[in-house]
Amino acid sequence: MPADLPVFWLALPVAAIWCLFQLLVLFVASQCAFALVDLGANKSRFAFLDQLLLSVVGLVFWGLLLLPVISAAVFIYTLFGISQWLQLMPGVWVFVGWLLLLILFLSAISAKEFLHRHWPA
Repeated sequence: MPADLPVFWLALPVAAIWCLFQLLVLFVASQCAFALVDLGANKSRFAFLDQLLLSVVGLVFWGLLLLPVISAAVFIYTLFGISQWLQLMPGVWVFVGWLLLLILFLSAISAKEFLHRHWPA
């Protein structure tokens, strides 16, 4: 199909840029590990909430590390059968999910710090 060929050749540099962007996102996600260093030592009066927030932060952290790889893989996978630019959207939606996980991660860290600051053990 000659009509699809130009879209594919234009999408190749876009996919390369997307993969580089996902490497940057993976670097940002790896920097979230520094937020975990002192998190377990901070205790509050509410042991159940401490444990719940630690579990949420741990799960979300692994999601933050995994989703950039999934996003790049989905983007490259959809590149091979591309006929429209809209077909690349699943990779973009995975990135949106990563942004939501980052917001959840930062909110859970803030809630844990709030508990420790206002109700120390």
